[in-house]
Amino acid sequence: MEFFDCDINPEISLDEQLDSLKEDMCQVRYGNNLILDFGWYPSFSAPGCFQIRVIKNYNWEDPILTKEARNLVSLKQMIIDAVKLICKLNE
Repeated sequence: MEFFDCDINPEISLDEQLDSLKEDMCQVRYGNNLILDFGWYPSFSAPGCFQIRVIKNYNWEDPILTKEARNLVSLKQMIIDAVKLICKLNE
């Protein structure tokens, strides 16, 4: 894992945790030049959303997957889906 800086409390509404909603929350690098990245965009903004990206060969301009979530349940499922995609690309 490259970094993990996520201290969201699932028992508290996201609107009450704006200080924790930032762009750089988690980034995981995989050995095959794939990156799983997620954060909140725009940082510290209630009307924002989580963005999940899978990046190949450091090409941030053209992610192979981009998803958005407004809550932790959706974020969790989208992370699971992104990891499944990464595993499939590793086959």
